[in-house]
Amino acid sequence: MKKKFAFAFLVLAPVVLASCGNTSGSSSAGSSVAGSSVAGSSTAVSSSIARNGAFTVCIASAPATIDPGLNSSVDGGTYDSHLFEGLYRWSYTGAYPNGAIELVPGLAAAAPVEVDNADGTVTLTYTLRDGLKWSDGTSLTANDFVRTWKRNVNSTTASDYAYLFEAVKGGATAETEPDGASLAVSAPNDTTFVVTLATKITYWNELTAFPTFSPVPTSADAAGTWVAPTNAANIVTNGPMKIKAYDATKIELVPNPNYYDPSIVKATDITFAFSDDESAMLTSYEAGSYSFIDDFPTEDISTLQTTIPNEFFDVGQLGTYYTVWNVNSPAFDAKLDTEAKRVDFRHALALLINRQYIVDAVSQGGQIPADGFVSKGLTEADGATDWTAKNGPSGDGSGWYKTDSASFTANVAQAISLLEGVGFTYDAASHQFTDIPAFEYIYNTSAGHMAIAEAIQGMYAQYGITMNLANSDWATFLDTRKAGDFTYARDGWLCDYNDPISELDMWTSQSGNNDAQFGKDRDASLAVYSSDLNADGTISDNEKNLTWAQAYDALIDTIKSTADNVQRFKLMHAAEATLMSTWALCPIYYYTDLFLKKESMEGYFTTPLGLKFFYGATLAA
Repeated sequence: MKKKFAFAFLVLAPVVLASCGNTSGSSSAGSSVAGSSVAGSSTAVSSSIARNGAFTVCIASAPATIDPGLNSSVDGGTYDSHLFEGLYRWSYTGAYPNGAIELVPGLAAAAPVEVDNADGTVTLTYTLRDGLKWSDGTSLTANDFVRTWKRNVNSTTASDYAYLFEAVKGGATAETEPDGASLAVSAPNDTTFVVTLATKITYWNELTAFPTFSPVPTSADAAGTWVAPTNAANIVTNGPMKIKAYDATKIELVPNPNYYDPSIVKATDITFAFSDDESAMLTSYEAGSYSFIDDFPTEDISTLQTTIPNEFFDVGQLGTYYTVWNVNSPAFDAKLDTEAKRVDFRHALALLINRQYIVDAVSQGGQIPADGFVSKGLTEADGATDWTAKNGPSGDGSGWYKTDSASFTANVAQAISLLEGVGFTYDAASHQFTDIPAFEYIYNTSAGHMAIAEAIQGMYAQYGITMNLANSDWATFLDTRKAGDFTYARDGWLCDYNDPISELDMWTSQSGNNDAQFGKDRDASLAVYSSDLNADGTISDNEKNLTWAQAYDALIDTIKSTADNVQRFKLMHAAEATLMSTWALCPIYYYTDLFLKKESMEGYFTTPLGLKFFYGATLAA
């Protein structure tokens, strides 16, 4: 998911967390690395102390939407995870962060009955819990799943996450249909939901716990106006909470009296305040107005670690902070008249970024410099080897460039050579280029993002490259980036489930999360890409000079239809190689998540995928 404030996870479940997914928030925080260290730790509060279930937290500014089918941000996903629930849900046992997290049946009464079909598909039959209801008291049935899934996959709704339904038989076709009719889901009766998967996948249960797969009421229109703040009084939910109030400053949640398991709901009134002002958030936290904040000024990290160590958390996340180029931007076309030249230009600018400096001196959140796009913390097919141990063009874990400071001089020399090679003029006396056009870098409002933007701006300026900065609020920023109305932008992604494909299938031509605009507009017809479509370690002649749809979309289709997990992972490494060969993505670091939580708060937990859960939380009165 997109991360607003600035997440890596390894195993499916249950998982013991020794510590603790599009992103908006702080650069130091878009799904935790097992065994990562936690700067702070929770101290259990005696059960004899009176508890208070009403509190205010702040995790982000106002979301673009809280429609589970249209949202693609982590903060929106957190709100949705309180308001809606799918077949499975995340559960936590023990005191955070030292307990265990696992997936458990949600609206489903139990695990499904599974049948392997002769054609390689898998049919899953779920029985829903008895007496399920929406927050307005009306019955929730299996047909609500059928209707919602077809709504979220179809071309009318045009969800950014429609491609997730490609796991279901007929999903790819359903994406092109106005009603999603081809999606292989059915409801033989009110309590039976049947879905046929295109092939068996290890992460299916995680998908069913993802907000996009949660049912929405019949009032849900394709545009998402049903969840607008102006309609707050009429928003029907099915999760543990419902909406009490919703406006531009906050969303306030109270228990849903029709939720099937009220015993897990301890909070009585949760106010999610909206803000993108880190200093104001910290002030409110220190004053006691906020009991949790997901962002604070970078310059305060050291002090907070020292003064309130039991409230300061630095946890791993499964995701990557990166910058993205719009492959269709005409900003450099006067000089870069071929895609090969544009690739070399983007490659050069990636090499001019000193990632080690950024994590050490700018973000300061214990991040690891990224030498590839797919996040550290994901594992190989064996479930033990880290993905990054086999990344890079040679598959040996060396990455696509060196990130240590000692190698930066060599990176710069290579960058200068690449820029000279595409026709730009380098003045050896001043050590600057004299004719690279100025361009704009966009980011969403955040002191952390601004600090990183300014650091990159300064790195480029040393070589005569002018990068102008422009920021906007989160919702506007998302719309601008999605529409391709930019040249260069901040980006970040947290895995939506525990599999590398979560960071790979988002770049297909029709994906709503394809910010680089691969396979769209001008790029759609360019036959300039190469791809190891068979993952045999070589690129043959018929795997060269392909369009993006032929080189990448086809590879992702193969991955999703491959049952052999070892081969599937080889294909996914080939997909990352194709992505990195474009240099449209410029990985900066692998995410961590910094937040402050009042020591007396019990019942809070976060998933490995960045979603935060407060409905079971209370504070010492």
